[in-house]
Amino acid sequence: MGTQLFNRKQIADGGSPPYLQEVESLIAQAHQQKDRGQRIKGFEDALSLLQGAIAGNQHSLGDYLALAELHWELTKPQESINYLKEALQLAPKDPRPYALLGRYLLNKGLRDQAMNFLDRALQLDPDDAATRKLRDRAALQQKKNYTVVVNAKDLAAQPSPEKPAGQAAQKKAEATRLLNLNDLKGAAAALEEAHSGINHEVDRALAGLLGASMVGADVSILAENAKAKKTGGIVRALFAMLIIAMVGLTLGVAYRAWRPASTGGPLAELQAQVRSDQTSELMKALPHSEELGNQAADLGALAHALLVAEHGKDKSHFEAAIAILETAPAGKTKTPEALLARTLLLKVPGADADGDLDPDLSEAAEEKALQRNPYLLMARAERAQQLGAGDAAATLLHQAALAEEVHPRAVLQLALLYAERQQYDAALRYLERIWQTHPHHGPSLAAAVPVAHLAAYRDRLPGDGELAATATEKKVHEVVFSDETDPLDAALPAAVLAAFAQARRDDEDRDRLLNIAVGSSESGPVVGNPGLLEAVSMLSILEFDPEGALDLLGEHQDLVDQNVALQRNNTRASVLEGIRKKAPKQLRQIKLSSTRHQLTPHALLLPAGRIELTPARRAIPLTPSYDPRYFPESAIQVALELKDISPIVAKKKLETVTQVKLAQIALARGNAAEAMDYLNDVRSSSEGDTEFHLMEALIHAAQDKRSKARSAIEDAVALDPDRPNVLVAAARIQLSAGDPESALKSLKRLKREGYESPAAYSIEARALVQKGDFDGARDVIAKGRAYSEDDVDLLGALIAVECDANRLKQAQRAAARMWRTSEDGARALATTDPLVAAFVYDATADAGLQQEAVDALNDLVVARPALTPAHYFLGSLLLDNKDDKDQAVDSLRTAAEQTGCGAQEARARLDELGEDYEAPPEDKDEAAADKPTKKKKKRGKKRRRRRR
Repeated sequence: MGTQLFNRKQIADGGSPPYLQEVESLIAQAHQQKDRGQRIKGFEDALSLLQGAIAGNQHSLGDYLALAELHWELTKPQESINYLKEALQLAPKDPRPYALLGRYLLNKGLRDQAMNFLDRALQLDPDDAATRKLRDRAALQQKKNYTVVVNAKDLAAQPSPEKPAGQAAQKKAEATRLLNLNDLKGAAAALEEAHSGINHEVDRALAGLLGASMVGADVSILAENAKAKKTGGIVRALFAMLIIAMVGLTLGVAYRAWRPASTGGPLAELQAQVRSDQTSELMKALPHSEELGNQAADLGALAHALLVAEHGKDKSHFEAAIAILETAPAGKTKTPEALLARTLLLKVPGADADGDLDPDLSEAAEEKALQRNPYLLMARAERAQQLGAGDAAATLLHQAALAEEVHPRAVLQLALLYAERQQYDAALRYLERIWQTHPHHGPSLAAAVPVAHLAAYRDRLPGDGELAATATEKKVHEVVFSDETDPLDAALPAAVLAAFAQARRDDEDRDRLLNIAVGSSESGPVVGNPGLLEAVSMLSILEFDPEGALDLLGEHQDLVDQNVALQRNNTRASVLEGIRKKAPKQLRQIKLSSTRHQLTPHALLLPAGRIELTPARRAIPLTPSYDPRYFPESAIQVALELKDISPIVAKKKLETVTQVKLAQIALARGNAAEAMDYLNDVRSSSEGDTEFHLMEALIHAAQDKRSKARSAIEDAVALDPDRPNVLVAAARIQLSAGDPESALKSLKRLKREGYESPAAYSIEARALVQKGDFDGARDVIAKGRAYSEDDVDLLGALIAVECDANRLKQAQRAAARMWRTSEDGARALATTDPLVAAFVYDATADAGLQQEAVDALNDLVVARPALTPAHYFLGSLLLDNKDDKDQAVDSLRTAAEQTGCGAQEARARLDELGEDYEAPPEDKDEAAADKPTKKKKKRGKKRRRRRR
């Protein structure tokens, strides 16, 4: 993450209480620690102290800022952003939260959005020099529409035209005011006018950073003249409403409406099926609504809308709902059921705007007979959330939960709102209320498992004892396996439980649960349910089981062809399958080095990535994060960055991503011809793809075809001239082709525009090393490390600089630091840089993974016989481990008879052993001078014998 992004002056709060002063002191001490492990421990100690001090109390602004910084330093950006949003809501006139959030957005490459927050901070505090300097740097980059990309893996955000910030903010403030007054029609008009200039860029940036748990950002925090809320106002309001609701439910105010509907004919039966909000009942409702025709058009449309928007069903239900509404009588499109259906359909990707929806909602809300209708209340709440008014949505959902006829969905939505606010105990109580009348309600059962886990273990640190199954998880487990539960209702919670079982390495339970989720290929729950299919295939991919994922996706190819999320998983599985087919040994090594299965307080850790617990995500309350070492995550995101991309277009783009990644794997194994074959398979459909041309340039560079490499780079830059990543990648390829001059020219072009990143600094340093300018390279590395001290790329460049200067120990220290900073990053860099790989494997051995290091070094010396450090490290390791003295001596002799980094150390080791070697001509005099006399060697042997 990088501590440089937070300014201590901005965090400090004058006159803060003693506990906060102590926390600030611990944070300052942690920043001064040079050892990463000690630094992390310092932040963890500070967080523990802070959480203990504020437990159960209202949080102050200083509390929120300190919480934001600590979670940032502990690499928990989502939590950090959550606390900064709370700080903004609490103190909209204080510049510090705006400045810190602006720094975070800029770090993530979202320059335009970041500048909004930096400008607001400077309006409130014009004397903040650190923020002004950051803002000036962002403005310099804006000259050519460049976007700051601190990490090469981050994607550039595309600039968009904006209205003046004040004008847009005024419109947003007005929209929020109207939404709080439940004037949806007026709010929609104001918000539409505000968004016409800025395209909701700031809100989309926040939503993207928070992940799928934030469907829409609260625009009230961006209002120019928003009133400062009292400490914990939202939390207190929600808590008060919870108490009221609980009292009401206890007295039976709402419970009467939860009783099963009496049998009053086909229409009453249909109403009960829709009200149940259970997948199985909604599926039964569809033929019933068709039989009743226009009499039940609104209920039929609502059943389809619920299935597609919240139960994970395929888009055919969206099309069916639209068809019903288009042919229904006018009166049937304005009922509360139809209004909820129309509102839910807006959530479906690719949905067209419904211009009459907001007027129809306002009109219905004015009718006294409908004001307490749960469907209308849910529709208004849903629309308020879509427009970014969380407080208005909460009020409406509370009214719906206490209505005369309670719909379980209203209670579920309210529970999820509490979960989003991290009020997990309250959320769980609401979910349990649903089960009193609907014990097989799949969506609430699925959400309850992570909610209960978060409630039980939110204060535990990762690795702090075993996290056992909660009572709620056990209860849901029983319901899922009950004969009374329909497979369609059991499928969603079964998939969630399977993920927990997988994290606990309970393979037997996992397989039983997945059998329930998948069912038979002909009629099982996964049929027609892309959300469920995505979750199940996700678990196979994260377990390094590409064959299982591909088989499952292949059985439902028609669904995959129509769903972009499934195509993403198909891409990941295809790439992993390509690794398995071509290099089974490599895949085994990957699995051995990534055998993490762990249940933490907030996530499930699996071998190929992690799964965040996100209860508010529908339909599966789990959000995967795939390890980019194995999966082309950045490339997938770039391929799909077009708005409203169709599945047909996505499929072609993702085919290119797959082949480019497989080409990258083939090239890493040294097979350039095979790599080019992969590209040729998609050449006709990939001429407009930047990543395709960059990969082609890399292959040509590996084959020493400089003119072809140069031509491919020009094609890539021509396609995307304003994306810094492309020029950085071009410089990297030029450097790998032995053309440091061209690489430096590419980097110089970026420098002129004010672009800085550790990746650019590392390439510049390596280019200077190739030119023999070691002092210049060290200066560049120093600049880069001032920008990001522990960046893996920079440490890799430092290894190269020190090794080329024949300073082996210093290079080893840099490798050890790289390993401590990021094992994953060090391993990833080792796959692309043989020199760095030798030092990384040496660091691997120092970390206690000797056998892994020996295996990797054995492969490396075969692939790169002239790589002196690899021979030296292998020989030393074998000798120290007493594994194979003959092989150890052979490896050391090979290193000693070569030149460069490690050769001199190998000769010294051989001299200690009394072994002969033939030093290269230019090093013979130096070797002779360092070689001990015969008498010294004998004394050395005697000393060694005495020690033994």
